[in-house]
Amino acid sequence: MEWRRRIVFWESYALFAACAVQAQVSTNAVGMMEEDIRDIRGPIHIPYSWIGILYIAGALAVLGFLIWAWRFWKNRSHLEIPRLPHEIALERLEKARVWMNGSNAREFSIAVSDAVRLYIEDRFQERAAHRTTNEFLHHLLARSSSPLTSYAPSLDEFLQHCDLAKFARWQLAASEMEAMHASAMKFVEETRTVSRER
Repeated sequence: MEWRRRIVFWESYALFAACAVQAQVSTNAVGMMEEDIRDIRGPIHIPYSWIGILYIAGALAVLGFLIWAWRFWKNRSHLEIPRLPHEIALERLEKARVWMNGSNAREFSIAVSDAVRLYIEDRFQERAAHRTTNEFLHHLLARSSSPLTSYAPSLDEFLQHCDLAKFARWQLAASEMEAMHASAMKFVEETRTVSRER
């Protein structure tokens, strides 16, 4: 009888152990299913880095400065005070001094003649730059109301000397070039305050 009790005991023990193992497997399976199917979580908040904000602020500051500089440079030309005709003419005559030697008589004559003719156009609104000397003087003498009429003889002499050097290739001495330059300077200085109409 003893052996029967033992067999029953071991059978019961085996059945109990099998049930325990099966319960453990079921519990693990349920746990795995719970871990495998999880609910959607909210977004993870990543704080901005201060370095990134500083880079953006710096880029905006540089862009703003470039826009301001472009507008300032663009409007700068409107702020400049326009130069007076006699100032431009005197500057051109001063630059003509570099040609003041015997071998550059033609270049010197062109420079001083252009300075005077452009000055007459800017100051008195008389067409002088694109006319021959004879055309310009003939037109000038025909208009008795022009303030330049009294300067016609000196302008005639000056422009004729320039034309001889420009077109006839006359060689001018240094003293002649100096006299021509002084004559042009004197004309500009004297006429800078002359009224345009008498």
